[in-house]
Amino acid sequence: MKPAWTGVNRTATGPRFAHALVRWFALKSLRRRMVAINLVTVSATLLLVSGALVAHEYQTYRYIEAGLLSLYVHLAWYALVFVLAGVAAAGIALRLTERLLAATSRPLNELVHLMERVSDDKDFSVRAKVHEEDEVGALAAGFNKMLHRLQKREKALRHELTERKRAERRLATLAHFDTLTRLPNRNYFNRRLGAVLASALPDELVALLFLDLDNFKIVNDTLGHQLGDDLLKEVADRVRGCVRTDDCVCRLGGDEFTIILEHVKNDEAITQVAQKVVRALSEPIVLGDNEFFVTSSIGISVYPKDGGDAETLVKSGDTAMYHAKERGKNNFQFFSTEMTARARKRLMLESGLRQALERSEFILYYQPQLDLRTGEIVGAEALLRWRRPGVGIVGPQEVIPVAEETGLIVPIGEWILWAACSQAALWQRAGRPPTRISVNISVRQFREPEFLRVLADVLDDTQLDPTLLELELTESALMDDVETAIAKARDLRAMGVNLSIDDFGTGYSSISYLQRFPISDLKIDRSFVNDIPSNSDNAEITKAIMAMARGLGVEVVAEGVETQAQLEFLAKIGCDRAQGYFIDHPLPVAEFERRLNEREVARALREDLRRAVDNTLAQV
Repeated sequence: MKPAWTGVNRTATGPRFAHALVRWFALKSLRRRMVAINLVTVSATLLLVSGALVAHEYQTYRYIEAGLLSLYVHLAWYALVFVLAGVAAAGIALRLTERLLAATSRPLNELVHLMERVSDDKDFSVRAKVHEEDEVGALAAGFNKMLHRLQKREKALRHELTERKRAERRLATLAHFDTLTRLPNRNYFNRRLGAVLASALPDELVALLFLDLDNFKIVNDTLGHQLGDDLLKEVADRVRGCVRTDDCVCRLGGDEFTIILEHVKNDEAITQVAQKVVRALSEPIVLGDNEFFVTSSIGISVYPKDGGDAETLVKSGDTAMYHAKERGKNNFQFFSTEMTARARKRLMLESGLRQALERSEFILYYQPQLDLRTGEIVGAEALLRWRRPGVGIVGPQEVIPVAEETGLIVPIGEWILWAACSQAALWQRAGRPPTRISVNISVRQFREPEFLRVLADVLDDTQLDPTLLELELTESALMDDVETAIAKARDLRAMGVNLSIDDFGTGYSSISYLQRFPISDLKIDRSFVNDIPSNSDNAEITKAIMAMARGLGVEVVAEGVETQAQLEFLAKIGCDRAQGYFIDHPLPVAEFERRLNEREVARALREDLRRAVDNTLAQV
């Protein structure tokens, strides 16, 4: 009889176990794999225990039937089977564990190597392989996401770095180059000059040329900044074309340029460059429909004789440049020690002028104008004088050029206009005979947009009869922008103000243009009055001006009359009025009034005498 346990279907146990084992190893979760290993180990242990129980049952059964010896033999046999089964179970569990660890460590090792590569090469474009959707796969996927974010961040950083470098280059360009002309600016000039002087050889010279455009501010103010900028670019191109490639042309600002000439052997080489620049800038510049004639004043200082350092050399060149302007502009001058005293004097003059208006240091002198038909004083030209503290009276020949260069001519001109009109209004209210006041108007003042309004305010405040005011304008003020000048002149005439062309014959006006201007007088320049009537050329020119004036229907005023012969010649050819030292010097207001009183007394005596003679003749 077989025991009850022998009815168990032992053949089904092996396939079910193998199938379960395959299912366990098919699991993809690391945690579930570890659980599977534990289950295998437990199953092996249970198998051993089951084997022991079977062996026990079987021992008991065989012991009963076969005796004690047979029992010992079977026990030994089953013990051996038990041991072998345990060893087999342990081996299977160990093998499964090794395979699991190998399957787990390989992707981890790959991930570690990839991390080291990314850390060393900073290559964020690589990606980890995701073998399975387990914890290691999740770690690899997370690492890939991190690499993707780092790659995007690196791209953004590279773009930011590129933009920053571009901005730095832009800032460097702005810091060292002029945006308009593309020339090096003042900062670059200072650095370059210092470096050039430091590397200069003992037998070589370094020349510094200071270049300033003449009257550029007038062009800029009247024709607009756009044309002014185009003009500066053309000037920069021309100056660049006059020097060697190793020489440095810089724009310091406004209309100021500098040229650094290296490795110069002598002054002749410097002179050649300066002459070339002056000639190049003297050629007409055509911008659109406009043609410009620009000249330049150049000051030259030479290292080491004019300065042993950059600062001294710059001061010397600047001083020489102002000396070139004083010499008539459109020329170049080398620095000399005598210029320093003149430059210091000019600087003090400019500083004093800026305070003279506030301190009421300006006064007007009046030079009488004589009517050559009646011999009476019928007008006066108002001339500026400066009561300079510690110096005395300073004439317009020193004040006006500096005032025009600094822009002070506009406020000073407005003060002259107001003071002259105020004085003429006082004479008008005092009942004196009409005395016309002539006031010089600078080109810049005439071109001021507010000029007409300022004049209207002056006439309104002083209550002067506009017909007693005469504005003297130079030909250049009228001819640079003809249409605008004509419109403004007509507005002035509509106000009742008289207009006179000053220094006539020295400019470039034409008869056709003069016919369009509503002028009342022509003022012959003193250069034509000199040496008449002995100088036949001047005499003929003066006669021609008289004939032209009569054709235009305007009066003629001659200035600079210094002899009796000149006065008689002018009266003979029909000149209307004259002024000059022969008639009288410019006088303070009190002395001018005294002259008027003397003329009035003399006229009254002449009239009384004539009446007495007439009465005597009537009685006879």
